[in-house]
Formats: sequence, C-alpha cells, structure tokens
Amino acid sequence: LLASFLLYLTIFRTTDIIHETASNRTVQLTLPDSSKVWLNENTRLTYSSDFSDVRELTLTGEAFFEVQRNPSKPFVIKTSEAQIEVLGTSFNVRAYDTETRTEVYVLTGKVNFAVVDRDNDIILTAGSRGVLNNTSHTIVTGNEEHLNITAWKNKELAFQKTPLREVLKSVRSYFKTDIQVKNEAVLNCRFTGSFKDPTLPEVIEAISLSLNLKVDKHSN
Repeated sequence: LLASFLLYLTIFRTTDIIHETASNRTVQLTLPDSSKVWLNENTRLTYSSDFSDVRELTLTGEAFFEVQRNPSKPFVIKTSEAQIEVLGTSFNVRAYDTETRTEVYVLTGKVNFAVVDRDNDIILTAGSRGVLNNTSHTIVTGNEEHLNITAWKNKELAFQKTPLREVLKSVRSYFKTDIQVKNEAVLNCRFTGSFKDPTLPEVIEAISLSLNLKVDKHSN
C-alpha cells in the first residue's frame, strides 16, 4: 500500500489541491467542472479549491486535457513560461522544468497559446502544434501528422509511411531509450505499422524486419 501511495499523490491544502505522479505512472482525473485530465509521469497539477468558479491550473510536466465548454468561465493553464487559455477543447501540454521548450498540441477545437508576461500569443487550431522556446520566448507552429504526441496516454504507437527518422524520435521518447543509426541513409526509409501496448523488442523487431536492418543491443 505504501508503494502505491508513493506512485501517485494528492494533497489537499486550505486553498490548493495538488496532484502528483511519479516515474512510470500515469493517472486520469476528473476536475470539479467535469473536465478530464490525464497526467503523464513526473507531473504536478495544482488548482484552487474554488476551481468551479475560477478555472485556473498550474502545470509542471505533461498532461492531456478534455475541457468542458463554458463560455463564461475560460479554462486557463499556467506553466513556468506559458499560459494556455481555452473555452472547450482537447489538447496536450508538455512543460517539464528539465526541458528548454513548452509544447501544445491541439486535437479538437482551438487554444490561445501565450508567453507569460510578454505580448506574444498565437491561436492554435485542431491538428496544429505550437512550440515555445523558453529562452528566446518565440513560438513556432506547424501542422504535422502521426506525431504520436499522445502515445503516452493512449499506450499506442502508429506510423503511416513515416520516415524512419521520425519513427525513431517517437520510439526514443516513448521508451526513454537511446537508439543510434550508423548508416544515416536509412533514416529516409519509410515505415508503416501500429502497436497497442507496445514493447521495445516488439517495435524494434518490426522495424528491422520491414526495412531489412541489422540491430545490435549494447547494455541498455
């Protein structure tokens, strides 16, 4: 019971409610306004006990949100460098203190993505991603497919004629492992495949068989 408690922690203070996850632990929450949140590992989400009146949260880490629409009460997420404001939509936010950028990917609806204390914001619509450089405070956007941004939430990796370069980015991120390619020419080869509840050996084997690659494992 103690081990389970340490993996996921909820703290109730007089004014704040704090949800925290540890390594290799994800959690789904329902907020007081019926919005749903999925927290990735090593994530901290804080909001006031009067959240139903003021829908504001503070996030460190990564989370996916499905926000209940309420035009009279905007839903605001604050990170160390950014502020994300919506009325009702679904989107992913990645804002770890150990990383140099803040990312927002919009699945449905639209999101206002702004830099804290600066006159710099942008509207992101469904299928688009905004990346904030935490040092230069600049935001770049793009529309990309098969990003696998929410793979951590869905426990699924999917690729459709995706360059191996992008495939390996997703695999590295999902399994937190180092993958090196000696012949960089193969990075332009394209791979198609999907994996539900994937394991690293399963994914590596499928890629190597599909593209006729030789794989060596060294240590971890």
